[in-house]
Amino acid sequence: MRLKTAFIFPFVLLIAACSFNSPVVSDVSMVRIYDDRTDSPYRGICSLACFASFADEDGEEDFFKMEVEYRAGNYVWQVHRDEGLYSKREEKLWFGAFDLRFPMDKVPPEGEYLVRIFDLYGNYGEKNINLPPFAKPAAVFQVNGDRWSLSSSTGRTILFFFDEKGEKGGEMSVTGQGGDLKSLFSGFSGAEYFYSLFIEEKASTGILNGPFYKDSH
Repeated sequence: MRLKTAFIFPFVLLIAACSFNSPVVSDVSMVRIYDDRTDSPYRGICSLACFASFADEDGEEDFFKMEVEYRAGNYVWQVHRDEGLYSKREEKLWFGAFDLRFPMDKVPPEGEYLVRIFDLYGNYGEKNINLPPFAKPAAVFQVNGDRWSLSSSTGRTILFFFDEKGEKGGEMSVTGQGGDLKSLFSGFSGAEYFYSLFIEEKASTGILNGPFYKDSH
């Protein structure tokens, strides 16, 4: 998902309107996601998902980019506003990305990471987060014939639905032990398949698997 940002006012007017408050980062979520999708060119590769919640008194249009720095390796990702996922919830701005990868597709190592949120004028807020040692997760969402099952009551499982053209048609969280596969599609008109993302935030790990089709095959 990509968002297009347009600057409506000239730069001079933007400077006059802003009070140059620095963003305040209140929370950071960081998870390694192991890609186990059978149709993915990245199958077997682990990426880093990082999202930050923050507030900026100058408003959401003042947001510019996020930086994620691995301190021990002096490695930095930069994710600009039109390159990640951006939303507003409960008066807080959230921004992040699912697909931060290390060179040579190395598993994101344990240790300290620093997340910075920048505004248009270079002001920033930051917050540290420590990533624990990596343990490859097991897929907890499975499909057998026309039935689905969930083998873990911890963590969170999210399904991402797509139509036959590969366009995303929505998402939902699932709980319970299992049920009828086609019933999962009932609220998503035109959806033909979905991927499952299981996240265990306490372990800072997740696994992405699928695709699972409405007419299982």
